Amino acid sequence: MKITTVGIDLAKNVFQIHAVDERGKTVLKKQLKREQMAAFFANMPPCVIGMEACGSAHHWARKLQEFGHTVRLMAVLSRPRGRDSIALSTYGNTDSAASADRCAVGAISFA
Repeated sequence: MKITTVGIDLAKNVFQIHAVDERGKTVLKKQLKREQMAAFFANMPPCVIGMEACGSAHHWARKLQEFGHTVRLMAVLSRPRGRDSIALSTYGNTDSAASADRCAVGAISFA
């Protein structure tokens, strides 16, 4: 169970983490509070971490790079509005999983 890629959905207080192995199989889904983020990634072996570029993304990218991780910031994908966006946010951590998938594929350009 070697984690190779992690997707993070950044928010104000609670972050969603989605980690996959070299085969693309999900090995970890976790919620972390802001205070837990640094300690969690400091104890993790270096890997590729993907997150959507937002207000705090550059701060977290610098922090995670200090721990030896490779961080990739991605442009925000357009999301459905209205009823569909409520369903996506209610039923799982789809943003963190999508970030991990986009990093693993490598077919996109990064900021």
